[in-house]
Amino acid sequence: MLSVLGETQATVILVSNEVGHGIVLLGELSRTFVDQSRLLHQDIAQLADRVDFILAGCTLRIKQRRKQ
Repeated sequence: MLSVLGETQATVILVSNEVGHGIVLLGELSRTFVDQSRLLHQDIAQLADRVDFILAGCTLRIKQRRKQ
């Protein structure tokens, strides 16, 4: 997915839950999921031209790459 996102010229909109802001269960599988999700979100954000964080209907612009 990351390689395709890095090469596409199409407009792609991804929506995901931010799982790191809640309670992280003690189980190894839960911790692994949260860690892997965090790493994937970071990689996607690095490729993205724009990243918004939305909480309770309020949008926080985290990243906006200017078009050349």
